[in-house]
Amino acid sequence: AADRALLRRAPEIAPEAQIALQAAFQRHVDGAVSKTVHLPADAGVADVLLGIERARRGGCKGVAFYRTRGPGAVPCVHCGDGAPA
Repeated sequence: AADRALLRRAPEIAPEAQIALQAAFQRHVDGAVSKTVHLPADAGVADVLLGIERARRGGCKGVAFYRTRGPGAVPCVHCGDGAPA
């Protein structure tokens, strides 16, 4: 229980803090540091664009975004036209 107060999972950390952490580490590494930024289920395109801009300004070289699905959500297997996603 004491560890839970100290150690957080990525979805429990604000996206801007995740990007700031990556940027701080990236400053000390010649190669690219890759990080997946976890966004909440209600995040939209504007949130991703803001994250990309923050990562760019912070000097991040590799960043990906993952939007958490809400409870009961399933991955898209087929798109509206019937083609596989």
